[in-house]
Amino acid sequence: MAHPKADYEDFLHLESLPETAQVTLVGEGNLHAVVLMANTGNSALDELLQSGKLIRICKAPVSKRAAIERTEHYLVVSRALGGEYLPDERPPRIVVLSREVLREIDRRIGPSRLPKRVAKCPSFEGACYTTAATGDLCHSQIMSNIATNGGPDTITFELKPKCGIRAIPGYPCRFVMQRSDDPDFDLAKF
Repeated sequence: MAHPKADYEDFLHLESLPETAQVTLVGEGNLHAVVLMANTGNSALDELLQSGKLIRICKAPVSKRAAIERTEHYLVVSRALGGEYLPDERPPRIVVLSREVLREIDRRIGPSRLPKRVAKCPSFEGACYTTAATGDLCHSQIMSNIATNGGPDTITFELKPKCGIRAIPGYPCRFVMQRSDDPDFDLAKF
């Protein structure tokens, strides 16, 4: 069975953020910030976000190709995890944020960021990937519907590839190793 493919044409775009938009920092790590947004001015994006989905912003430049590859990896991982943890069968969408939107998100959540995170990444504006063809873009994922009540009390987590869901060159895949004795496990499905 072929792996699912991500389609760049299916990405959502957000060029500006109205003053009425709500932006809340939910959590931040070394590489990503997770925000809850509403009333963005993009009706397709707002419809997805109303169901409790969160936006995961990569704080480092991500090319179009890398964004597609990350989404394809997620499609594979979400199938491996199953509906118990990722009940939303639709994969996370990618939203392309403009530099202006990143500046505005940065301005609004700045006071909520921990000083140690600000020291490592003073501004989200560095997340923009600049090319002659596309201009300033940031590719962020709209996370799968893990939580239906996104807010300050929402616990978010990232399941790292090193947990063994996806193989890493030079390391055995723990997910596969643990199921090698299972007669119903078929690696070809992944």
